[in-house]
Amino acid sequence: MDLQNNDKNKNVNEQNLHVGHRKRLRERAINGDLDSYQTHEIVEMMLYQANKRCDTNGIAHALLKKFGSLTGIINADVSELVTVKGVGENTATIIKNYLTVFRRYKMEMLKSKKRLMSFNEVFDYANTLLEESDREELVAICLDNSYEITNVKTWHGSVNRINVLAREIVGFCYASKGVGVVLAHSHPSGLARPSADDLAFTKMLFNTLKSIDVTLLEHIIIGKDEYFSFHKQDLLLKYNEEYQKTFGNSCMGKQELVLEE
Repeated sequence: MDLQNNDKNKNVNEQNLHVGHRKRLRERAINGDLDSYQTHEIVEMMLYQANKRCDTNGIAHALLKKFGSLTGIINADVSELVTVKGVGENTATIIKNYLTVFRRYKMEMLKSKKRLMSFNEVFDYANTLLEESDREELVAICLDNSYEITNVKTWHGSVNRINVLAREIVGFCYASKGVGVVLAHSHPSGLARPSADDLAFTKMLFNTLKSIDVTLLEHIIIGKDEYFSFHKQDLLLKYNEEYQKTFGNSCMGKQELVLEE
């Protein structure tokens, strides 16, 4: 009888400890002390919605041990998550819902951005627009001479091909009053290597835009796990040198945009 009472008291004490732990985590969040959270504590809080009463500390540590990081947990498939003890289908689904929330938050934050000053900002913006695409898409981002975004347009294609005419992009840039434009297109099921068509199209578009005083600042190909930058590979610099040799400095004298590295 005494042993049963001891076990019962032990369970009550553990439950009180868990409740107190959750309360302390919530109070730290309310007080704005978010930067002090350790990774396992963040995972614990993610698990609270699916685990109203049980201790989530052990589950959080088990998830981190298996997947290595918060990013690894959130990016894991439901079938992988449920292999961890204490994680059922409902918990795994809630974890995946965080990925949707994070992506939407990131997209809305970047879409609210009015100015792109550097190649890193350009890549983050373009990558966010294209990262959920399961088909080839092409995005054109127009900038004015203050680097402010004047317009954005997306063209949609098939699983492995997209047909966009150069005159469509040129017309879009002209109508958007842009003096600089960034192109990005996705290769969702393949490598981020430019095809012969990609190279020829980009060079032709560079020359056409140059003739109307619009600078093609960057063309990024975003693959499944990698990307290719025409700027970083010095291809746009090469196109510019070839243009100057062929046509000279025939543009109307507007100052070209130069993004920060």
